Amino acid sequence: MRQRWLSISVTGGIIGLAALYLWPDSIVRHNRDIDEGVYLMVARLIHRGHDIHTFFFDQFWLFPKTLATVFNLIGDSLFAGRLTVFAFALVGLIGIAVLCYQLGARWSTASIAILLGAISPLYVRQARMVMSDVPATACIVWALVFLYAFQKIGRASCRERV
Repeated sequence: MRQRWLSISVTGGIIGLAALYLWPDSIVRHNRDIDEGVYLMVARLIHRGHDIHTFFFDQFWLFPKTLATVFNLIGDSLFAGRLTVFAFALVGLIGIAVLCYQLGARWSTASIAILLGAISPLYVRQARMVMSDVPATACIVWALVFLYAFQKIGRASCRERV
């Protein structure tokens, strides 16, 4: 029981450290990209009630609609958009840890995977911009987690039927 509590507290501490490290504008203050404005403007248009067929946007619609929902909840701002991507980044790192654990790694190894993901320069840069890369990656990782869990449950239920 004591070892389990220690592993849970270490994992929680590493997730907290990753959150501190990935927090928008904490390390890289002037992180800008032209595409960030495109996503923000599309989300702003959706948030203000414009029909999505009245303007052109060549990307997948789920991310701007997610941003528009966040704008409804906490306000229309650059920080709200970056906070949304930060939340996806943190959820993606937790998904990596869960996937590592499902594949047979210990929680300590999964915690190290969180830490390595959090300090990766590309992940740090992308987690601070309002771009769809990190949310898409987080969704892909969780899709793999659920696919593995479904595959494991499916095998067990097939054995029961035979």
